Amino acid sequence: MISQLLCLSICLLLVNLSSADNIGYPVSSIKQELLVHADVVIRLNETRFDIKSYSRAVLTVHRVITIFNEKEKGAAGLIVSYDKSSRVNRIKGCFYNKTGQLIRKLSNSDITDRSMISDFSLYEDDRCKTVSYIPSGYPITVEYEYEIEFTDRPSYPVWQPQRGANISVEQSHFTINCPADLTFRYKERNMPQPAVITKKDKVNTYAWTISNILALIDEPFSPGYDEIVPEVLTAPSRVSYKDYDNDFLTWQDLGKWQLYLNKDRDEVGRETKEKIQSMMKNITDKKEKIRIIYRYLQAKTRYISIKVDIGGWQPFPASFVDKYSYGDCKALTIYTKALLKAAGIESYYTLVNAGKYAGQIQDDFPGRQFNHAFLCVPCNNDTIWLECTSQDNPFGFLGTFTDDRHVLVMDSSGSRLISTPRYTIDENRRTRTAVVNFDSSFNAIATIKTNYIGLKYEEISDLIDKPLDEQKRKLSATLNLPDFVIRSISFKSASERIPRAREDLTLFIPRYASLTGGRVFIPVNLLDKETYIPEKLENRHTEIRFRHDDQDIDTIIYTIPASLTAERTPDSISIKSIFGVYSVKTLHEGDKLIYIRNYTTFKGSYPAASYPELIGFCKKIVKADRENVVFIKPH
Repeated sequence: MISQLLCLSICLLLVNLSSADNIGYPVSSIKQELLVHADVVIRLNETRFDIKSYSRAVLTVHRVITIFNEKEKGAAGLIVSYDKSSRVNRIKGCFYNKTGQLIRKLSNSDITDRSMISDFSLYEDDRCKTVSYIPSGYPITVEYEYEIEFTDRPSYPVWQPQRGANISVEQSHFTINCPADLTFRYKERNMPQPAVITKKDKVNTYAWTISNILALIDEPFSPGYDEIVPEVLTAPSRVSYKDYDNDFLTWQDLGKWQLYLNKDRDEVGRETKEKIQSMMKNITDKKEKIRIIYRYLQAKTRYISIKVDIGGWQPFPASFVDKYSYGDCKALTIYTKALLKAAGIESYYTLVNAGKYAGQIQDDFPGRQFNHAFLCVPCNNDTIWLECTSQDNPFGFLGTFTDDRHVLVMDSSGSRLISTPRYTIDENRRTRTAVVNFDSSFNAIATIKTNYIGLKYEEISDLIDKPLDEQKRKLSATLNLPDFVIRSISFKSASERIPRAREDLTLFIPRYASLTGGRVFIPVNLLDKETYIPEKLENRHTEIRFRHDDQDIDTIIYTIPASLTAERTPDSISIKSIFGVYSVKTLHEGDKLIYIRNYTTFKGSYPAASYPELIGFCKKIVKADRENVVFIKPH
């Protein structure tokens, strides 16, 4: 039965869309359960990948999508990208109304061929064909078919039929046809059924089918979608490119391929070598040499995206960056490597799947799972990581962009996966001390000193060294106060591997204490009130994910006018959970009211069944953060 459905799907893929007016996709034919939470329903998605040789393949896609609202209008468009190693053979399309009647067929005038140069890119040889006609009115159904032919492409497609929240799927098929004398690799994730494999006429066919997938909803603190949705990863088992012909089965194989592309590109001219060597005179400490070269890189270069040739794998030569002082992550990493090489320091080109919310790579499936390059520098019994694209990143600091994940480090002795450092609570902490004084109208003057360590440094890193007006504007957007005036602000920072920064702030807060019926109410939590409570879910599906250890410590000292008499001081609170700990205590000593708050959360993955505990934990914290101290004001 499955094979019959696959044959039918492949036949449909070959149907000329000129007869599409006889097909139609009425919205009424969609099952009701697929409409729940759905902004988009994928009616049919057929992807076929025909491997012709280790250096040539053809991708054919036929998809039909119904869009229900303006929010997802982008899903009605089409972008088919190509470059020097690929070409678009055809694009066809049709548009249908709610009842499935044909509105319009795609014409050549609806298709625009343009460069894919992005706002942050200086030069790319990537191009794309886009559909400029988007129908109005919802629901609308769009149908597209296109074919791309690839040469010299060392990466194969990833099939992910459901790419995010609020998308349901009626039918989706993925087929790979591979000559019997060739091989490729694949990995199935979250798939209800494995591939159906057939062999005929010296061609092996691998087919996956999935249907009636209900729409997901965003769940708070959930893993990335790539860990949840069905997915098939694919990769070549061999690379054949120019004079390079080698296996592509292991991480070492991938490293050999990248080193081939990088060969002889980590060289700078004699003048630059001599300059670097002159800078190293009288410097004996290796770490200090690396630091000096990194500062030189940051002062000289800037990041600009460059995407040319071989699908963005190969960096521009270091000599190019040396001459023009710009480059993308690959080029700037190779350039830094060349500068260190001039100083006699060995370093390793490294690939990483970067991003604050990027998922871990599948370490048992060697292939292109990376989106960024940076540099690994062995240093005695230590390892220094250099982010080469940043002009202000502290020396050796990874931050949330590349911390705590597997990366592929490449050197001539053999490439290998290793893990970047994980930041502990001591390296992700904010501590704040504030002194608050009141005038006779209970307006407050708050003098606040806040120290940021490690990952917390990222919260204010874009404020340091900025003009005062910009600092005030950005900070004003983050302060959790109904009304205030920033009287003064200043920053001091230490650009270290675990960076530190101090923020000194003076605020005027009108009517911070409120007077009602002879009582004065003072909110004890000045700046760090939690307000978020995760929404209640009837049936949570995904595990709960906290990505980092995190700690906030506040000490607020209020000077209380002598005329006031304390009526109510909040009790001390201690809340413990698998997710973290929270404690507050409020002390009244003479004319001082001292509020001490400690809130810590723990990195980890927690079962979906513990979600009610998380809601309860957050509710208690939100309630505690709203507490007031109550004083009686004499008549």
